[in-house]
Amino acid sequence: MSKLQKRLDRLNSCPKDYEWDELCVLLKGLGFQVHSGAGASYSFTHPDQPTHVICLHKPHGRNPLTMLEVYVRRVRDRLKDWGYLI
Repeated sequence: MSKLQKRLDRLNSCPKDYEWDELCVLLKGLGFQVHSGAGASYSFTHPDQPTHVICLHKPHGRNPLTMLEVYVRRVRDRLKDWGYLI
């Protein structure tokens, strides 16, 4: 099993300790590009699929930067809709 597949499996399980850095590495591995906006706003876009855009705020105030479970589920669902997850 590849590292990318292990990362996808971890995201698919919606863990409560999913970190921002893990998400960035996963999405970059899928070909997404990271764009920082104003403040803590970030967007992830796929150059081959211009409609595939994920917009999130980078978590803060926690160390490590753990994402809220609702956002992990939203990213997981979006990746499923686009065919990156089964």
